[in-house]
Amino acid sequence: MTQPSPVLGKVEVTPLVIADLQKRSDSGLQSYGVRLMTKNGRDALQDAYEEALDLACYLKQAIEERKAVASTALLARIMCMCAYRAMGHSDDAIEKTPLMIELKRLAEPASRLISDVEEK
Repeated sequence: MTQPSPVLGKVEVTPLVIADLQKRSDSGLQSYGVRLMTKNGRDALQDAYEEALDLACYLKQAIEERKAVASTALLARIMCMCAYRAMGHSDDAIEKTPLMIELKRLAEPASRLISDVEEK
């Protein structure tokens, strides 16, 4: 799946990461009585690998949860579209309602998945 080029956002991320690193270091000091140091008797590569496995699981969880939200939003969007049409509203008017705009935003990942499958 390709992504668009980034645009100017709202909050710079690097200072947030630096703050998180400091909190993590403080937490290590609190838990172990020392900050993370070299030559500490641990296998850093094994620790990092295990953390990476945990990260992969958390990422997959987030992806699956996002798909579920997107699928639900897509279904809600279809149901709302049918209801609006049954009330005699035009598709143009329906698409401009705040509800449909938000459902479209939430359903976008599911819509992309469907488009990817249809292209194959």
